[in-house]
Amino acid sequence: MTRLPPMRWTRLYSVGHPTMDAQHQKLFVLVNELIQMQDTDSISQQQAIRETLPKLALYAEKHFHAEEMLMAKAKAEHLDNHRQKHAALLNQVTELQYKVGKGEFPPFQEVLLFLRYWLAEHILVTDKRYAPAMAKLLIENELTNGTQASVEALELW
Repeated sequence: MTRLPPMRWTRLYSVGHPTMDAQHQKLFVLVNELIQMQDTDSISQQQAIRETLPKLALYAEKHFHAEEMLMAKAKAEHLDNHRQKHAALLNQVTELQYKVGKGEFPPFQEVLLFLRYWLAEHILVTDKRYAPAMAKLLIENELTNGTQASVEALELW
């Protein structure tokens, strides 16, 4: 099977919110930990899955919670649908963890393809839908919190 390249973070993946972008980049790092194991033996690959999946699931769960909180604060559309997608993704990872816990390992390449697709598709399709609401939230925060001195200076004009 063809060797998969590591996932590379580019501006294409940015949702326009620094915290969410940083968390997405951390997810890239976790997925890339597994991708780097492609050239190792199956025992090492299985061990990598055993070690990385729980970290990935835990981080994804925390990220999803933070993302949903920001979306609610930004009054982003599609929040309920977004929550459902998060729950479905976590269920898939939990199911995979359960199988791995029983010693049932899917082919390593399948795990990599699933995780790469899951991460890329979720950011580029699902998360991009909230980008305008996040931009508006950042602007509102900047106007109300970060530029009080600038507003006062403008009042002098």
